[in-house]
Amino acid sequence: MARIFLLTLGCAKNRVDAEVMLGIAVRAGHEVVATAEEAEVLVINTCAFILPAREESVEAILAAAREKTALPGRRLVVTGCLPQRYREELARELPEVDLFLGTGALDGLAAALATGTWSEANRLQVGTPHFARADDAPRYRSTKRGTAYVKISEGCSRSCSYCAIPSIRGPQHSRAPEAVLREVKALVADGAREINLIAQDLTAYGRDAGPTGTDAPTLARLVRELAAVPGLSWLRLLYAYPTGITDELLATIAESPNVVPYLDLPVQHVDDKILRLMRRGYRGDDVRRALERLRRALPGLVLRTSLIVGFPGEDEAAFARLVDFVTKERLARVGVFPFSPEEGTKANTLPGALPEELIEARAEHLMDLQRGISRAHNEALLGRVVPVLIEGTSEESELLSTGRMATQAPEVDGVVHLAYGADSAPAQAGELREAHLEQAEDYDLVGVLK
Repeated sequence: MARIFLLTLGCAKNRVDAEVMLGIAVRAGHEVVATAEEAEVLVINTCAFILPAREESVEAILAAAREKTALPGRRLVVTGCLPQRYREELARELPEVDLFLGTGALDGLAAALATGTWSEANRLQVGTPHFARADDAPRYRSTKRGTAYVKISEGCSRSCSYCAIPSIRGPQHSRAPEAVLREVKALVADGAREINLIAQDLTAYGRDAGPTGTDAPTLARLVRELAAVPGLSWLRLLYAYPTGITDELLATIAESPNVVPYLDLPVQHVDDKILRLMRRGYRGDDVRRALERLRRALPGLVLRTSLIVGFPGEDEAAFARLVDFVTKERLARVGVFPFSPEEGTKANTLPGALPEELIEARAEHLMDLQRGISRAHNEALLGRVVPVLIEGTSEESELLSTGRMATQAPEVDGVVHLAYGADSAPAQAGELREAHLEQAEDYDLVGVLK
């Protein structure tokens, strides 16, 4: 049986793929190890969404190739979006790699290990993207103990002009509600207190299942079922389309105490011309009305969004509208991404490309603006006692623990650095505790455990 080291890059959806791939291998008797030095098989699960992600993936592959040479017989496997998107090119340029597996070949690692076959004929296993994961596929959890991601659909059927995901992951394919429910129950039984629902577009869940009706799967009905799982403390919705949230979903969130008051809605831009070029299907005023509707329906809601700056044709007036949006809406969480031209996408052919220096300057300006807004949100929380999910010992000091509030998503938002009070019991990873918030930073907070 082989010892496997896996490095996974990119988004949470990619992480779930990695956990399923490892789960299948562990079920077959293989072992996951913590370092590359211990491993006989090195696996790099790659991201190919934008240029910086591709560069990071290639650097990781080359580092693993150097590591491979230190132990005769060691194998190198590259999986995920990069081989799915650049199959023949990678196979030609990276002879050090023994096996390439695309996004629809999650069981390929275990199969190769079972046969011991690493032939040139089987080296490239990349077909048409599809939802290949079996509903009962095991998972080897790589997240901190108290939290887990659950992917409720694969792919995307939207046609945003800048996005290569449909060509990498294929069209929207929703999982059966009963399969999602079984997975959530199993994860909660395994110690997860928080479940984060993920998809390329959560609000499109069930639309590919056929005509809508009383029995058709919808995100609202799925959330209602999952919220009833005993032992589930926090249920979070990530990656919701800004104009796709139904009244039924809002009512379900409002009526479910363990559905956290947090939504991630990537609006991308608010200038009408840029949104039209992006093929987002809405206007800037639609975004503002959607936010107003959400805040009215869910008082105390914390909103996160993503913005793209430097899209072709983004003139000074369009960027000024984006600045005005950030200034006036004062969202608690904002991620800003410089436009990345992607081959094979419509946006890559548009005129009006901006200089890289200007794009970076605009991104920095927005992040500087958001930094002050984020600190103000944190300062407004000072003096409160809030539940926190313990993640473990702080990287800043062994004397501190780290946790997150319900309104802080794992990996993308800030954390709460936790000191111990005179009567505080030791904090254990995965448990929910109360903390008194005493200090605010730009993105993180400092509290004292009760």
